[in-house]
Amino acid sequence: MTLDDSESIQAYRNRVMIYANDLWREKDPQKRVTLSMYLADAATTLARLEAEEAKIGV
Repeated sequence: MTLDDSESIQAYRNRVMIYANDLWREKDPQKRVTLSMYLADAATTLARLEAEEAKIGV
């Protein structure tokens, strides 16, 4: 993985962790909505990437 590989499985794992932590700390309801949507999108993509990786066996 290179540093600029924003579509890699590791990048999505990091993104999900960051969004989840940010959501946990956020108090503003509107910002929580936005963070929740970002988290859902990133988690969905991560799930697809994890499934692909499991199929390949890498």
